Amino acid sequence: FDIDGSPAPLGTANIFETYEQQSTEFRVVSPQGGRVDWIFGLYSDSGDLKDAGIVGAVANILPIPGARVSPNVLAQQSMDSSAVFGEIGIQMTETLKAKVGFRHDEVEKSIDHKASIFIILPNPALMGIPAPGPLALPGAAINPGFAPWAMKESRKDTASQPSLTLEWTPDDNRMYYFSWKEGFKSGGYDLDAFFYPTVKKTLGFNPEEVEALELGARMDMESARVNVTAFSSDYKDLQVAVFNGV
Repeated sequence: FDIDGSPAPLGTANIFETYEQQSTEFRVVSPQGGRVDWIFGLYSDSGDLKDAGIVGAVANILPIPGARVSPNVLAQQSMDSSAVFGEIGIQMTETLKAKVGFRHDEVEKSIDHKASIFIILPNPALMGIPAPGPLALPGAAINPGFAPWAMKESRKDTASQPSLTLEWTPDDNRMYYFSWKEGFKSGGYDLDAFFYPTVKKTLGFNPEEVEALELGARMDMESARVNVTAFSSDYKDLQVAVFNGV
């Protein structure tokens, strides 16, 4: 895709990703229909993300006619997570039910990130300069390899997320509810970043946290079901995907 966002053919980028994931979940659920019901479970997840970002040669920024610059990124992120969760529902009265839930997560991530700049010179033969070997090819890469900028990092994020739900069912056709919940998304790394360590010391970003409130009603009419919901979410360190071109 076009990385400079202009009509000029300055540069393009190709990003190749592969992702392998394995997850397991175990649940124990109580019999239904009683005054108290519950569910408890365990969850584990592991994943391996490999990312190669190749920026098509950016032209016209060097004083050498025909020379181009091509930044490249090679990164790998590994992730292991585990969680324990549960919920207990208690029928307080014939019409009122309360649910109390929890979830605790632990997420570990590590990254191996390498970046390099390739300077691609024009073919000397096309400029009338005889040159044997690699320089006789359509282009020659100077400074190959990933030694100039390399970074390895690891992080561990943990969070406990409680929840509370109240359900009022005055009859078989109406149900009103209120819920309060806290949510969590682990932090991570910007795999596609091409960086200078003197400017940015880390590729990591913080976990996302949210506190959510919801108020709603579900009503069965003779010819339709009506659902009405109002909700509010307060985010901290919201994670969004943004592409910053050159």
